[in-house]
Amino acid sequence: MEIAVRWLQLNHPEEPVGLPKVLKLGKHGGGRRSEKAKAEQAGRSSLKPNEWNTKKHWEMRLADQAPEHLAAFRRGDHKSIKAAARAARICSDRPPQGWAGF
Repeated sequence: MEIAVRWLQLNHPEEPVGLPKVLKLGKHGGGRRSEKAKAEQAGRSSLKPNEWNTKKHWEMRLADQAPEHLAAFRRGDHKSIKAAARAARICSDRPPQGWAGF
């Protein structure tokens, strides 16, 4: 329920939201460590562990979340796949936490 209340505080809905809807919002999500969740989420990615943050990774993310930016990259409107991901606001320019710049 705390999640639902926090959502309401952040989003300021246009119309009043009743308690039943708030309680329903509070039930969204659930445990990701349960066996049921692991079975449902298994195999969703075809990426191998060393393929994160690669061209293939960003193409898959863009195809899923911002297909218009993937099409723009393929037309040559973006210099790189990462530039397309930045334009789609899927990734940022921030270095990873703990990165010392060496």
